[in-house]
Amino acid sequence: ADAARVFDLVRVSAFPISEGQGLKWLFALEHGKACLKSSMQASEGWKLYDVANEMTRQGVFKSPSEVASSRYWRISDLNRAYGFCPSYPAKLVVPSTTSDQDLLAVANFRSKGRIPALTWLSQKSQGSIWRCSQPKVGIGNTCRQDEQLWADIVARSGSSFGRIIDCRPFKNAMANKAKGLGYEDEVRYSNTSISFQNIQNIHVTRTSLEKLLAMICASSYSGGSAGGCAVPGYNWTASIEATGWLNHIRAILGTAVKVAQFAAVNGFPVLVHCSDGWDRTSQICALAQLLADPFFRTIEGFAVLVEKDWLSFGYKFMSRTGHGSDTGTDERSPCFLQFIDCVWQLQSLFPAEFEYNQTFLLLVADELYSCRFGTFLCDNEHERVLQAIPQATLSLWDYVLGNRSKLTNPSYAPSPIAALLPHEAVLGRQVRLWETCYLRFAGAPALPEHAFCHLPSGVRPMDGFD
Repeated sequence: ADAARVFDLVRVSAFPISEGQGLKWLFALEHGKACLKSSMQASEGWKLYDVANEMTRQGVFKSPSEVASSRYWRISDLNRAYGFCPSYPAKLVVPSTTSDQDLLAVANFRSKGRIPALTWLSQKSQGSIWRCSQPKVGIGNTCRQDEQLWADIVARSGSSFGRIIDCRPFKNAMANKAKGLGYEDEVRYSNTSISFQNIQNIHVTRTSLEKLLAMICASSYSGGSAGGCAVPGYNWTASIEATGWLNHIRAILGTAVKVAQFAAVNGFPVLVHCSDGWDRTSQICALAQLLADPFFRTIEGFAVLVEKDWLSFGYKFMSRTGHGSDTGTDERSPCFLQFIDCVWQLQSLFPAEFEYNQTFLLLVADELYSCRFGTFLCDNEHERVLQAIPQATLSLWDYVLGNRSKLTNPSYAPSPIAALLPHEAVLGRQVRLWETCYLRFAGAPALPEHAFCHLPSGVRPMDGFD
């Protein structure tokens, strides 16, 4: 009886949502309660991102108080109560010529109501990055308001030509047309080209990581198989490639470079979407901005980027990590971990361009799953407001800013060149396994510091050599 009671308590603590307890038993809530009570002050990390301040920094508006008076853009509060689109932020930047009535029509034409919204504008080129979900085209469906919204965006950009980046493989986008969804028709969206990027969905990505970790965690390197991949002996590199993980990273980075080039250099308005616009879209938009804008390569800038393009735009952190729920793994996927991996790849290519170091990236990756902070709880801004997460938990960014010295890159010396645009061939050859992250879980010694762990205690590597 005692064992059963203990098991029940552990189950309720681990999966409070599935057990009908809501979020209240999650560690982040208990940790936040204790810390906020002892400090007697609210968490300031939740205030780090403000849409008006960030859009003013980008040059979209002259000042945070003049967001309604811009010549080309405005902040719509149509979603202030989250009834317009529950997975979107309360405030959305849209063309000033597009009325809220038109936005309602556009929302009906876009999957989950996720309309095209501005996330980044280049002051220099006047190129911009917009994000949304796939259109409900099906077989012949159209939306005049959606087409006009995009035409207005193109007309106000640094170029008379627009780009639509569909992150999906073309065959997947085509298959969605049979479901009443699909992709934009270049004939109807004039002066615009669309390209498909072959980035795989959450299920393929999850399987790839499972294979990678199964191989890494295998206790023997003498042969056999793990997770569908051969356990490596002398074929370590080939076995890593066979998981597909690095090819996913290459595809994401290649697409992000393309978007950054279009927006920051060519001055194109770029519309990015996948299916629902919260997984691959978040990856590409965030990485493209990190490549194009040096601010996002600072510690505060990275926090703003995550708050803006992942949290406020509704990446489903709760569903993708499974915090508090044992309802199955079909919705779980390492999309955010892929993003952190991609940032590390860029950090390795441009070591002096990032204020934060590898320890910072490892911290963010680990805290995604630790449930110590409230930052990665819930699936969207609306849910965090309903659950009062900012009032009840600590923000990861409080911890980051309080430990800044440990997380700062001593080699940080940014160049005057704003955009980082590595060549496709460089990405193809230089992308590699993030060993410091993944090999921590190896079933046998794998990191360089383990090279001499087989020697007897007290024996140094060079003993016996003059």
